[in-house]
Amino acid sequence: MHDLKGKVFAKISLDNFASFPIPNFTSTDVIELSERSKILLSKNKELNKLSFQFRELVLVKFDIVKLRIKLENWYELDFKEFLNKL
Repeated sequence: MHDLKGKVFAKISLDNFASFPIPNFTSTDVIELSERSKILLSKNKELNKLSFQFRELVLVKFDIVKLRIKLENWYELDFKEFLNKL
């Protein structure tokens, strides 16, 4: 591994790629992974919908034409910062 601008990346060369461990999955594992993936996608879709609705609510309630970038990422702010950005 090597460090690039503070981020760590695994270094895999094509020479040793054949020895890279790939697990053998049973059909039960594949089904469970598929079901969990569907749940994750569904929850992500739900989160995006709720986030969009919240942003729309803020726009309407505070008579804002366009949210600033900080407010677009409202979930990264604590409550005090959120109020300051309004």
